[in-house]
Amino acid sequence: MPLRPLASIVLLSAVVVSLTPAESSMECALARVHEVTDRAASAVTGVVVDAGEALCQTSHVVRGAVVHRIDRALDGARSKQAERLGLQRWGGQGWVPLPLDQETAARGVVLVHGLDEPGVIWAELAPELAALGHTVYRFGYPNDQHPSRSAESLASALEHLSAAGVQRIDLVGHSMGGLVARDVATRGPAWSLSGWPGMSAGPRICTVIAVGSPALGSPLAPFAPLSEIKEHTLEFIDDPGLTSALGFLVDGRGGSADALTPGSAYLDELNARSWPGDIALTQVAGRVLEPVADATDALAANHRLRATLGEDRLARLQMHAEQAVDAVGDGVVGVESAIAYPWGEIVITSGDHRSLLHRHGAERSIRRWLGAAEPQPFAWEAITARVGCECADPDRTEAE
Repeated sequence: MPLRPLASIVLLSAVVVSLTPAESSMECALARVHEVTDRAASAVTGVVVDAGEALCQTSHVVRGAVVHRIDRALDGARSKQAERLGLQRWGGQGWVPLPLDQETAARGVVLVHGLDEPGVIWAELAPELAALGHTVYRFGYPNDQHPSRSAESLASALEHLSAAGVQRIDLVGHSMGGLVARDVATRGPAWSLSGWPGMSAGPRICTVIAVGSPALGSPLAPFAPLSEIKEHTLEFIDDPGLTSALGFLVDGRGGSADALTPGSAYLDELNARSWPGDIALTQVAGRVLEPVADATDALAANHRLRATLGEDRLARLQMHAEQAVDAVGDGVVGVESAIAYPWGEIVITSGDHRSLLHRHGAERSIRRWLGAAEPQPFAWEAITARVGCECADPDRTEAE
């Protein structure tokens, strides 16, 4: 064999021998890396799994605690709502539950509040009526529910009054409460409530007074959620907490707003009913802009202005002023809507939707500070003059 090829073979063998240990060391290192990586991955996976399980357990505990807290708050809201529902009697210093096993007066006045109004509207009228010798009751209902359901609840409550010995009643309803009272009174004979399935004899209804009640609906009805926000915000301010914050969940499902929208099927059907002739009906409307009408009348009496504008122009001015005042009405319900039901007596007075029955706190504070007299709310006279009056002849079945 030639020397050069032999030398090449020897040299290559030496290189191979010299590289083998290095390659073996690298394989061991790679194997070690893989081993360490596998262990690390297993450890990380274990930590992640443990953390995930712990997180799930914590989430379950937290979720359970939150749900429990909400359930307790809802129970509290329901209990708080239940305290206002049904009938309560004015006890001199406040409203007290109606004891059915206690003898009571044979005649009473039942007050029915309106939409998004928990009953504060009666805080002044109730003691006033009691001072005049009347037994006064307040009927509460989930004020955001459909008024037909509220009427069913009122009919049931009147049946309980009958069981307690009450024979005759006068109903005074504010806003939607007037519609609820009318709904009950027109379902059947006033003395029997026979128009209600499953209802036995109830007390005889002698008088219904609807104050600021939207017989034709109100253009503000679609904005009822804003009124509900105001109601529950005030409740939350008075009693902060989750119970007050969740009160809207137990206060009906918004059926009232649909029912009070102008042209609703409920209003059309209610207004189509004839009025029982043995029940006295009074519809009271407020005009918050009454001073504008008075000022227009005063201007019309000015001889110089009359001569300047002319009779026809001044007459149109008066007409437009009256139309504007009636359209605004009490600020919530227009005059036309409040007196649209074609039965009974009509009373139109000054005042906004609430001041018809309840004096504004700011106004009262200012008057007291000034030492000025506090005039009674505008609808009081119409109410106090009519409740307790002799009932009409029960043989009359339809209003004339």
